[in-house]
Amino acid sequence: MSNQKSAFVTTSWDDVADDQAGLLDILKNHGLRGTFNVVTQWVENPKSEIDNVGVNLLREIESKGHEIASHSQSHRRLSDLQEIEAKIEIEKSKVDLERIMGHKILGIAYPYGTYDSKIVALARNAGYLYARTVREGRLDFEDQNPHELGVTIILPRAKQARRFWLYGSRGQYLFLQLRENFRWERIARKLFVKALNSQGYWHLVGHFRDILEDKTLRSSLESLLSFIADLGEGQMRPVTNAELFTPHNTRFQSTMETKTMPN
Repeated sequence: MSNQKSAFVTTSWDDVADDQAGLLDILKNHGLRGTFNVVTQWVENPKSEIDNVGVNLLREIESKGHEIASHSQSHRRLSDLQEIEAKIEIEKSKVDLERIMGHKILGIAYPYGTYDSKIVALARNAGYLYARTVREGRLDFEDQNPHELGVTIILPRAKQARRFWLYGSRGQYLFLQLRENFRWERIARKLFVKALNSQGYWHLVGHFRDILEDKTLRSSLESLLSFIADLGEGQMRPVTNAELFTPHNTRFQSTMETKTMPN
């Protein structure tokens, strides 16, 4: 492996709706790619004008080099459901999205980030390549379960205390409390530098509607992405969530091979 510093960079955007087309321009301007997680019921049977997703938007997203993935059928907390209900939410959303898009859907993001071992098994058995969580602080592929994909940092949704998990070298956790006056952008920048140094990945998760409603947050996001693009020039590999786990990613594949090697 080359000694040059490098990192995979991916973004995730939940609750895709028709008011989010402008996000494509932001990502394009900074040379980044991402995965857009869709609640399938909002495509075919929207509950309101706000929660409405047009098929044309989904196709436009893909045409720009991004990934369409599932966010369940109706955005319910999967771990609170009976197993048969959760199974339907997970499986039917995949089937419906594949029919709408005309190709295989590789990933799902657990609504609200809630899941347990039962949900992980259902996602795996449904044929998803990966399933994304909202466990923050993840930077590397070591001990990474594709159906419990961790993220690096989440775009703030509200001014409230939040928990932030940093993975230690032996699977241990360093706990940090992020409070209202703590700038998430500063942490996101530091973690990107760390991802470059460790040759891992940097993964941002957000809801674009929050950016529409908060000009300060949008400004912070664009400042962060400019930093990522400038510092990562020639060193970062913009990918979708699914591409973190596809065969061309030799870093992930090497960790999997290490796990399966006989003693």
